[in-house]
Amino acid sequence: MLGVFVKVFYSAFLGPRLYEVREVPLSMLLAMGILAAIIIFFSFFPDLIVQKLANPAVRALLNPENYIGAIGG
Repeated sequence: MLGVFVKVFYSAFLGPRLYEVREVPLSMLLAMGILAAIIIFFSFFPDLIVQKLANPAVRALLNPENYIGAIGG
């Protein structure tokens, strides 16, 4: 088992490069920045997620009759 991890480590980090390393495009940096900002925002305000997503989901799981009735009209 250790031999497999040693080979993977060598191939991934110490082996020869298979392609030329380039700078990432601006669109990728922008997407990563937006995602990081969203994660940081919700880490400061976790109640927004809990109140808007988690609590309604828990209520729907605990009362399936109300949930199914709301869908059926």
